[in-house]
Amino acid sequence: PLMQSNPKIQLIAIGRLDWQKNYETMLHVAVELKKRNVDFSLSILGTGDVNYARSLFAMTKFLGVDDCVQWQGWQSNIEKWFAKSDIFLHTAIDEACPLVLIEALQAGLPVVSSNAGGSAEVISGFAIGCGANDIETYVSQIIFTWQNIREVTLKSRSQVPLVKDKFGVSRMREAYEACSISILKRI
Repeated sequence: PLMQSNPKIQLIAIGRLDWQKNYETMLHVAVELKKRNVDFSLSILGTGDVNYARSLFAMTKFLGVDDCVQWQGWQSNIEKWFAKSDIFLHTAIDEACPLVLIEALQAGLPVVSSNAGGSAEVISGFAIGCGANDIETYVSQIIFTWQNIREVTLKSRSQVPLVKDKFGVSRMREAYEACSISILKRI
């Protein structure tokens, strides 16, 4: 196995169960990791449309990754989940402002993310983005991150002040106020 001397990789994904989050690609990433004998566990937190959720649960079983992918449902304390995870996985194909991605970066968690929509702006300077459906790049980034987990985690933690500065409450409030004032001046 690729990682036999290391413990199991703890991957985490968080978001509503919705087509925009692209969980189908995430499940195919899990299939490919399993094919490569990577020892991992993927916990997916979130709820959504019941029928879509059922189709994802069935797909998990059909693809044979139900032993390493756990659908955890809604969870109130994501900080606890971040603390016990190694890598945050985000495969969204359509995001305006992915708050959970910002939260993962603020937690100092290494991130493997799509570069679709607003995700590209959020991870800019903090992580390398993957094409939304590029399974090979997701897998390569997860493996690279795991093989270099100490260094990548130290870098991620060292960037927390930069993330908080870029996406902190004060910065967001200032941007919102500037936008609002600009709109009001046009009226």
